[in-house]
Amino acid sequence: MPKMRPKMRWAWHVHHEALAEIVEPGYSLASRRRYIKQNKPVHEQELRLRLIKYVKGRVPEKVTATACREGWTLKRPIVMDGKPLLDTFERLHKKECPGCPWDGKTIFPGQIDARLRVI
Repeated sequence: MPKMRPKMRWAWHVHHEALAEIVEPGYSLASRRRYIKQNKPVHEQELRLRLIKYVKGRVPEKVTATACREGWTLKRPIVMDGKPLLDTFERLHKKECPGCPWDGKTIFPGQIDARLRVI
């Protein structure tokens, strides 16, 4: 009998530099929200908390399998069937995250990350 793989879910903006990520069973977005409230700069919290949510639309299993092989986040171009995988999500993202400031790299476009310093 084949092993059953637990169902994985996709979520938007778990981290500011990733459009979507696969979250494993048992991972709670509530725990990520607590982390944001306790550890992220106050001026970032409202936006982060508003944007982090599960993807509602259907994600083809083939897309999930490809992303699992390439890394759990969609923040760099991954090609599947000759097309960038991000295209699939950008269309869905526009529908599910209206007014989102995502610029293809971050939810904080035009802002310098104060935690990254040149020494």
